[in-house]
Amino acid sequence: MTCALCSENRVLRESHIIPKFVARWLKETSATGYMRQAVNPNLRKQDLPTQKLLCDECENRLSRWEAQFSQSIFLPYWNGETEFSYDDWLLKFAVSLIWRSGLVQLENFRQYKPNLVHHLERALSVWQDFLLDKISSPEPYTHHLLFMDFVENVEGSSLPDGFHWYTLRSIDTTIPATSKAVYGYVKLPAMVFFTGIYPNRLSGWKNTLIRKRGKISASKQRISDDTFGEFYIDRVQLAERLSNMTSLKQREKIAVAIKSNPERKLQSHSFQVFIAEQIWKQKQKAG
Repeated sequence: MTCALCSENRVLRESHIIPKFVARWLKETSATGYMRQAVNPNLRKQDLPTQKLLCDECENRLSRWEAQFSQSIFLPYWNGETEFSYDDWLLKFAVSLIWRSGLVQLENFRQYKPNLVHHLERALSVWQDFLLDKISSPEPYTHHLLFMDFVENVEGSSLPDGFHWYTLRSIDTTIPATSKAVYGYVKLPAMVFFTGIYPNRLSGWKNTLIRKRGKISASKQRISDDTFGEFYIDRVQLAERLSNMTSLKQREKIAVAIKSNPERKLQSHSFQVFIAEQIWKQKQKAG
């Protein structure tokens, strides 16, 4: 079969769209040791979805950037660090995420937005060349990394149910589009990669742009982009609706798994997020 990246006719591996280190972290920090996807909450998982996409050589190429991101940003952020130095590997990693996401959703997007699909196709071609080192930059497209955290206060509004769970425990990927704009979106736990496809530059995003090298600080970022804000809340609400479809049988299984290891539950990140959700529900009832 043809490798999606190098276009050579080779044996393909089962490639992760969301890197495997994310699945490993989610399991290690959960109260049960398993994961559940919002789109299929009645099936507990040990791994994230894969597709026959890349050959060994291309899989290894992307894996190097994944390992660098995991070791230099993802895990340190969860250990309390907020400022990170990076080299060209961060831009490569960001582009590889958006490229994979766009590639696997291309046919659906063609049906959904036929008048805009040529923008996505052109971007995928540029990103492919960049990942193969045929060009030195993914321009004109801009790639951003936004760090997320627990929310203590919101002035003048409230948070939808499931906000913290989606933000801090969920993964998500899609190609958001309006009638005139196309973006790339990949969300890891507490981190959002957002790309301007058409238009290719974002407004209202401060200290989020990924360059060829530099520093990025979670504490200095600011977003004033209503389009993104509305889209993000929509994704939270969608994930919450899907998670509410978890069957009684599966809820009982979750309860049994937690009771079998109560110490793990109390120390787990997923339990902290659960508590944050309960606090916000109480605030909104009181307010």
